[in-house]
Amino acid sequence: GAPPFDAFVLDPGPRITAIQDGLFDKIDIKKITNASKLPAGLVDEWGVGVNAQVVGIAYNPKKVPAPKGWKDLFVEPWVSRLGLTGFQTTFGTVSLIEIAKVFGGSETNIEPALVELKKVLPKIAAVGQPAAMPSLFQQGQCDVMYTNTQTVATLKGRGVDIEFVKPETGAITFLTTLHIAKGATDVENAYKYIDIVAGKEVQEALTKPPYNFIPVNKDVPVPSYLPMKSLDEMSSFVRHDWAKINPLRAGWIEKFNKEMAK
Repeated sequence: GAPPFDAFVLDPGPRITAIQDGLFDKIDIKKITNASKLPAGLVDEWGVGVNAQVVGIAYNPKKVPAPKGWKDLFVEPWVSRLGLTGFQTTFGTVSLIEIAKVFGGSETNIEPALVELKKVLPKIAAVGQPAAMPSLFQQGQCDVMYTNTQTVATLKGRGVDIEFVKPETGAITFLTTLHIAKGATDVENAYKYIDIVAGKEVQEALTKPPYNFIPVNKDVPVPSYLPMKSLDEMSSFVRHDWAKINPLRAGWIEKFNKEMAK
């Protein structure tokens, strides 16, 4: 039967799965008038990037100094104030992959991260579900965590002492993309919707609270709190191959939940 919606939005992991399962119709880029306003790589045959996320390390500057990179999180004064979360989210997955890399792992081998985390687990301030981490930080139960700039801006807007730092190995970025569902019944309006979301007016509105999104339209100024001056800088940020990650992720989630429980 017909899908219950004509357009839908996905993070990179589910996007790969949806492509493999044939859940999208291909995009006719000529019907997206705002496509020319988006940085290179945000539009492909399957969808349009309408939101970018940048992931790194957040810390409370009144409690701990700024860490330089992922390895710092395993030593004092950071490890005893670290808030840890697992592979359930995109930002958690990519952060743990980058931690694995600095200890000799790779995009498909996260074991070195788990080995090092187990060594310091008794010292770690908090282990929680991804949705709980902002509250744990706000309540002072942890003072350093891996997260995205959106969460940092939201907490800062609430008066929380928090800053974002790009790890020395590079900030991480990924896109949230909009797609047209296979068998959509109102394709014309689905295109109009995607075009509006990619347009200057909506993108500018989404940079403001309570959304604090990173704009993808070049006509929208990049907010001053972001770790870059232009969208083009994101081309040098760290990205990941979700076609390789997806088959392993369920096992990683299970392993993390079993081994990192406190």
